[in-house]
Amino acid sequence: MTLAAAATALEAVLAVHAAAMTAALLACVAASASFFRRDTGRGPVDPFTVIKPLRGAEAGLEDRLRSLLEADEQGVLQVLFAVESADDPAYAAAARVAAEYPKRDARVVVTGPSGARMGKMHNLIEAYKHARHAAVVFSDSDVATDRALLVETTRALRAGAGAASAIPDASGARRAADVLVGVVFNHYFCAPCALLYKLGLVTAFAGSWMAFTKETIARIGGLERYERAAADDFSMGLAAQVLGAKTVLLPRQAALFERGGSLVETARHMLKWLKVGRWSAPPVYAALPLINGLLSACALCLLHAARFGELGWTARLLAGTAFARAVGAWVYDLACSGRRFPSWAYPAIPVLDVAGMALWAIGLFADTIEWRGKTYIILPGGSLEVVRTKTD
Repeated sequence: MTLAAAATALEAVLAVHAAAMTAALLACVAASASFFRRDTGRGPVDPFTVIKPLRGAEAGLEDRLRSLLEADEQGVLQVLFAVESADDPAYAAAARVAAEYPKRDARVVVTGPSGARMGKMHNLIEAYKHARHAAVVFSDSDVATDRALLVETTRALRAGAGAASAIPDASGARRAADVLVGVVFNHYFCAPCALLYKLGLVTAFAGSWMAFTKETIARIGGLERYERAAADDFSMGLAAQVLGAKTVLLPRQAALFERGGSLVETARHMLKWLKVGRWSAPPVYAALPLINGLLSACALCLLHAARFGELGWTARLLAGTAFARAVGAWVYDLACSGRRFPSWAYPAIPVLDVAGMALWAIGLFADTIEWRGKTYIILPGGSLEVVRTKTD
């Protein structure tokens, strides 16, 4: 085969790949639009325990904690706010919210220093010892709760689920850095979840809202087994599925209010997730460039321009791929949650698809992360080891 023929064949492969990935993306959007519901949450709520691990009193924390108690109209839930120290500002915030509902089973659990454990898992482990009900929900502090989420969790548990998860929706973000973080959640982590679930391939688990029966927690080795897991939600959900527990993806998303900080901090935040993903699920990490249709379309344009001195038909394919990516994301948000990011965010998503590969490449050569005042080294399998704290 001549060099020209090989280049022509490569162009064809890149074009087909870009088109195929665009079709897969639109299939994800269609599956999500038909799966997630935006109903009013009518139906009963059974008693279960909800544990909220807390650290720091970020903006809006009290409103998010209050939303859980407001959604529990009959007051059937046990709610445990878990914090390492009474000196943490989150303690006072959680105590104020619990005091507003004196007739509810809601209180703050002081868990003590986390030591070598991940702070979040330490809080879950210690608060879990106080859980009264047969099913327990773990929900991050940056998540707001509505009645529908409680109803769907009840339905899943009544149907025999050993574990259930609600993926996050961050489309309520408005500040630029928060929007970028939210876009990563919605359109990288969450977009394929419904399709993968419908195909019976995997049930995605996210710390935003995940329910386990105590029986399932015992089967997967107890919470202590995950005390140093970088991706504790992924690890616990995968373990439940491997052991044959019935796992359910809830048809209701959990409203997420993740903060991005400055743009530099946002980039570091994204890089942290990539590092965790690389060490927790290496095959998935390695596949990221291979499922990036925009990357193929850009490579096609560069190759064609190098051969012929012009973009020609490849420019139209690139524009079509970028347009489908942006519009698909917009449809996903409106169909699944009825909300959307600011308009400027959607044209930015194709740019992130390509620019994000730089962070992906950096993640190949990094094995430490900064997380809530500690520096960790990530070990094979996704476990963490503390190498430094702010007080060292």
